[in-house]
Amino acid sequence: MKNAIFFLLPCIMTLAGCMPKTFYQIYKTAYSQTMFQKDNTLVYEDDNCTVTYNLWSEYGNAGFAFFNKSEENIYVNLGESFFIRNGMAYDYYQSRTFSESQSVTFQERKTICIPPNAAKIVYEYNIQEALFKDCDLPKSPTKKQIITKTYSEQNTPIVFGNIISYTVGQTEKNIVIKNDFYVSQITNYPESEAATLGEFLKLNHEDAAPYKFYIRYTYTIEYQPHRLQPLDSDGWPERKK
Repeated sequence: MKNAIFFLLPCIMTLAGCMPKTFYQIYKTAYSQTMFQKDNTLVYEDDNCTVTYNLWSEYGNAGFAFFNKSEENIYVNLGESFFIRNGMAYDYYQSRTFSESQSVTFQERKTICIPPNAAKIVYEYNIQEALFKDCDLPKSPTKKQIITKTYSEQNTPIVFGNIISYTVGQTEKNIVIKNDFYVSQITNYPESEAATLGEFLKLNHEDAAPYKFYIRYTYTIEYQPHRLQPLDSDGWPERKK
């Protein structure tokens, strides 16, 4: 019976040690001075429109809501609008054909019309789809091992934003908006420090914010026998003499 206890305890610890655990990588961003925070959105505004963002989602929502506050139709030219990430431009217009059923198809529009006092949402890209790796960021931190890496605009690993091109009414004058962001902090958290609230993730110590986003990941911590304290003849940790 003593031998059974001796062998059973390491087996249980081995199985427990190999279970994958869940962590969250939280990104905090800084945004251009032409924007400001209002409630749960980041806002850019000019004489004709209001553009709002809420980055908070898994992998980061780079899309935006475009509200027409003028008295004329506004035409957003997707062919000249782009998502920019670390210097690479990604097209919002991709000349795609969509199908609603076997008999109904429609072509993607290069220009979208937004009537007065109305809004449309433009969404195509995530900000960061792969886990960011850094030797200074523990991949499987405990509560006491949580470390935050801070970045400036000069050394940040991720710079992103949108270029939005539009015209008002029948005028041919093209207006270009540039909304810029960069990652200012990255932190890895164990699942015990985060909780799921509806469709959003809310940190226990700080509320989710429109200038943040996250990546959920799992990591398997392998069992290493040499870290176990030797057991005595009764199957309990051996006392040091």
